[in-house]
Amino acid sequence: MTLQEKKIFFDIDKTILFLYLCLIFIGLTAVFIVEHNANTSFFSTLFSFNNNFSKQFYFIIFSFIIAFIIILVESNLIVSFAYLSYGIGLFLMILTFVIGENINGSNSWISIGGVLNLQPAELCKVFTSLALAKYYSSMTHNANKKEGIKMIALIIVFIPAILSILQHELGQAIIYLSFMIALYREGFPASILIVSICFAILVLASLIIEPNTLVISLIGIALFFFFFNLKKIKKNKKLGWIIAIILIFSVFIQRFTVPYIFNNLLECYQSTRIYSLIGKDYDCTQNKKRISKDLKLVSRKPDDYNVRQSMIAVGSGGFLGKGLFKSTQTKGKYVPAQHTDFIFTSIGEAFGFLGCSIFLIIYLTFILRLLNIAESQRSTFARVYGYSIVGFFFMQFAINVNMTIGLFPVIGITLPFISYGGSSLFTFTILLFILLKFDIDKQKVFR
Repeated sequence: MTLQEKKIFFDIDKTILFLYLCLIFIGLTAVFIVEHNANTSFFSTLFSFNNNFSKQFYFIIFSFIIAFIIILVESNLIVSFAYLSYGIGLFLMILTFVIGENINGSNSWISIGGVLNLQPAELCKVFTSLALAKYYSSMTHNANKKEGIKMIALIIVFIPAILSILQHELGQAIIYLSFMIALYREGFPASILIVSICFAILVLASLIIEPNTLVISLIGIALFFFFFNLKKIKKNKKLGWIIAIILIFSVFIQRFTVPYIFNNLLECYQSTRIYSLIGKDYDCTQNKKRISKDLKLVSRKPDDYNVRQSMIAVGSGGFLGKGLFKSTQTKGKYVPAQHTDFIFTSIGEAFGFLGCSIFLIIYLTFILRLLNIAESQRSTFARVYGYSIVGFFFMQFAINVNMTIGLFPVIGITLPFISYGGSSLFTFTILLFILLKFDIDKQKVFR
């Protein structure tokens, strides 16, 4: 190893590297708890490559090799290929419509030699982050074109999000919303956030409150604002028109847009999951995308079952947990998709509240450290990229953990570095070590 290469590894952020290794170890342990078979020796399980634990072990080794290569590659080379990689990512996502394999109702996977199922929507997170960072860094001196810059930035983000929806990957599409963290850091107006929150509240109210009651409530709110601002409206009649238009749009969204989203855009099982979160049943006969198995599953409430078993597993761990291989819910295979979406349950049942608390502290420390690294970057490119991956890690962490304990609908989101899966592990390792490479070269200005 040359002197320059030694300096590179000396300059890498040791704290984030240590936390990364801790999370990798915790993830491998969690998968092992799920896959453990008392009749099979540890080493035969580890090297066999015929179970998820063994595959994850080899995925980790390969991810370490990827991380090593990224650290040695020139930062400018990564920057120069930002747009090209974005184009390749979109091409791979489109390719899934032709040669993609359907796994768990999602047509977003490409099989590689029967050994690895690659999900382009995962890899496209890397490519989209690089493309967005490249675009913003190239537009630094075009302050007079702010509105055009914001629009193109949104297009860069929402193209892969829309493709994810078409692949029936609603969870992946939601994760792309985390780019808003980077966009707000670069000057997106708060009004967009306020409108988004108001829309979310209106959608939630449309599900909870009886339709006619909600319309009367909206009219009452509009009248309140009208009379509260009567003096201003007399001086400026446009304000009155704005209140009236907002009311009309709100009623339109409540009456037509929300039902259309749940009955036409979302699959039956997706609508059921959201309704179950607020304690209501969704009528799948209204869903235009329903299929025969959806109608059979409604009476059994499969999503309620998933969450209920997940909560039982986490709660049964108590304060100290049941121990490494004494988890009854895990042994009985009661929790669906426990090695992927519900991996947090294996930690909760085995190590209890104390173990979960330590794990959450480690993960939040990891995210906060990433945020610190992102903010410390001198280059617009590195800063935008850094905030993009902070958004990814935070949103997937928050959604997955809350999904596991019944505070968020089940939308098929993995827990980075913890859940089983090559695509997820490779993607988040690449995301992390590209940022660490930029951090090593933070004195450079990338464009």
